[in-house]
Amino acid sequence: MKKIALFYTPPIEIIEDYTRIFLELIEKNLFLKNDIKIIFCKGKIGLNKCVANYRGDRSKCFICKTGLSLIKDKYLKNRNIEFISYSDKPIKNDAIDFQNYSDLKKIDYKGINIGFAVHSSAITTFRDHIYKIESKRNFIYDNLKSSIKTIDILLKIKPDHVYCFNGRVSHYNAIKNFAEFNNTDFSIFEISSNTDKYTLIKNKPLHSVNTYSNQIEEIWNKSSLTIKEKEKQAKSFFDINAGRKKSKNFKISVFSKDEINKNKKIENFNLSNKRVVSIFNSSRNEFECVEGWNEDKFHEDDECLINEICQYFKNNEEFIFILRVHPNLKYLKNTQNKNIKKLINNENLIVINAEEKLSSYELIRLSETIITFGSTVGVESTFMGKKSISIGDSLYKKLDCTYTPKSFNELINLIKIENLVPKPINSTYKYGFYILNNGIYFKFTKPIYLRINKLKFLTLKTLNFYKYILNNNFYDTLSILKRRIN
Repeated sequence: MKKIALFYTPPIEIIEDYTRIFLELIEKNLFLKNDIKIIFCKGKIGLNKCVANYRGDRSKCFICKTGLSLIKDKYLKNRNIEFISYSDKPIKNDAIDFQNYSDLKKIDYKGINIGFAVHSSAITTFRDHIYKIESKRNFIYDNLKSSIKTIDILLKIKPDHVYCFNGRVSHYNAIKNFAEFNNTDFSIFEISSNTDKYTLIKNKPLHSVNTYSNQIEEIWNKSSLTIKEKEKQAKSFFDINAGRKKSKNFKISVFSKDEINKNKKIENFNLSNKRVVSIFNSSRNEFECVEGWNEDKFHEDDECLINEICQYFKNNEEFIFILRVHPNLKYLKNTQNKNIKKLINNENLIVINAEEKLSSYELIRLSETIITFGSTVGVESTFMGKKSISIGDSLYKKLDCTYTPKSFNELINLIKIENLVPKPINSTYKYGFYILNNGIYFKFTKPIYLRINKLKFLTLKTLNFYKYILNNNFYDTLSILKRRIN
């Protein structure tokens, strides 16, 4: 009998999907007759402010406890399952020292790195790859403490196999790092874009070019379908993603969104006799602090690279560049958007801001060349027969479905070549097939719908909102509300 550790610390926004996967993993291990340890947070006296609830919003704690109650009601009396709460022992801030990003990323606890993932948490949470470390010091302390408490409880349990969600930020990453440090089996789970499936990776980091590449090849090679059937499915993925075809099983939008409206800036600009190069940037907080991501990149800053491209071609009237700012950057006051605003000084660049309506696919069609920073648009552009250049790492990097320059000069040369042959369309098929077929079908559980006491939730939410206004800038609060509405 193996000792299995599961941590119930769900991101509130996806708690029902998270809980369903959590139940699936419990049932799977019960089927294997394993000894299961479920670690949970008691709220204020547990993790207090976890990465999923960094403001200590008690309405979010209430939702989390509702999900936990569902699990306890089902398994509390099961002899193979033990519920263990996080320690309520306080950890003093002065026990942790850091002055800058470099210090933070190097913080270890009992030989296990916890600082890198907390830095990643800050970038992800505050949507800024260059956040002010002093103003976020309390957030950093809270997440370091969560990681410390997580490692302490793992050292006490000494599991044979541990499961964690996502494995990239805060205490989720601490679980993975603990397992790797102690040669313990670990599995990382994630929700899937297909509502009938979930993702589960064993003994590998989820966010890795090698992991994705191996999965893509494995799923393609293991399928019993004929090549023609695989290609047909792959093509259907690109149709679904472009909005040309609907799928009832896909409810989570994780790809580029095709807006209905065209953009007046482009319509009013004379593009005749111009070689149009469209640039689709990415929201840098998504992969900026992923371990091993973009290690071999030839540029330091995305916006600086875009500016260098425009400056190089500033006297060449043959070219016009269009930057489509990633929709996830809408209304954000962060370093990336500040740098994007500076790009408007380039007369050969049209900047389409994040909040502006635009048909991504119409933009691809009117362009000669597409440049992306790892987004799905890169592989979609190849499928649409365009010259596609991908900067840095991507999920499809090893499929050779886009050009991947290794230097600025190589990038410039790729842009210049007018008769550059696009990568073959069939090089995109494995990626499309992977997206549609990746994941494990649920075997033991059905969709979860939590029954939450709405009156209590709204009361806690209202109290938390007023508390937030009193403790923070009123205009910052309005900005947050505006982003949520949009």
